[in-house]
Amino acid sequence: IQQGRDLCLECHVMLKTRLEGFRTIHDPVNEDCSGCHRPHASEHKMMLKAETTPLCLDCHSQIEDLMNNSTTKHDAVSSGEACRNCHEPHGSDFSALLLNDMVTVCLDCHEGGEQMHWRGSTHQFAELSCATCHSPHESRPALESSEGQQEVCLDCHTGIRQQISKRSHHPVREGSLS
Repeated sequence: IQQGRDLCLECHVMLKTRLEGFRTIHDPVNEDCSGCHRPHASEHKMMLKAETTPLCLDCHSQIEDLMNNSTTKHDAVSSGEACRNCHEPHGSDFSALLLNDMVTVCLDCHEGGEQMHWRGSTHQFAELSCATCHSPHESRPALESSEGQQEVCLDCHTGIRQQISKRSHHPVREGSLS
């Protein structure tokens, strides 16, 4: 008789096929399905042992620390399917078990507004990801003020720091625009 994951995959053939196609398998899936699922009954959907977020954070405590210390909560992390909004829990062809490449995952929700200029931008062609400047699991206080945003940009754009630090009489720069 099969045991552990192999026993589950005898019936869950579609999942078995998907797992065989993934480039990366989530470590708990390689071990035993019962790490996350109850085999016979559960009060949670998909026979999970707990709701998605607490279940994921049992192992990913460093993410929980980021979330708890964050001044602003990212909707993707705090609503809907939470972790599953961006991650595939069993396996993936993309880094961090993402549902797709990071930029595509982010632009699924952030396509409008200022983000609409991502496609075809210098940052896209430099193969930077959204996480180069933004953290999906926590807010970056630096990005919450215009001075902080400038500092984040200057992390990479070091050559222009002196140029933009020169005294200016532009009313926005001096904060005198009413």
